[in-house]
Amino acid sequence: MAHTPGPWLEKGDEIRASDGTPICQVFAVDADDTKRGRPVADANSRLLASSPVLLAALKVALPHVGADCMDRAVLLDAIRNAEIKSY
Repeated sequence: MAHTPGPWLEKGDEIRASDGTPICQVFAVDADDTKRGRPVADANSRLLASSPVLLAALKVALPHVGADCMDRAVLLDAIRNAEIKSY
């Protein structure tokens, strides 16, 4: 099974597919009572919502990185992790 195709949208504390289907909900946890919970949750929501675009960018960049370059291995690992862990 593959991940839900992008784009993903941030709608409050939810991440939704472009058709409105819920993907996940992000909770604010403020364990140390510093009132950082909501800003961190908002940042996490933005990162999650950008995941399909980031994966696509990695795939576009891959052919432009030489086979002997260590950065290629980093790109390949990131792509594999995203695709394997998406199901």
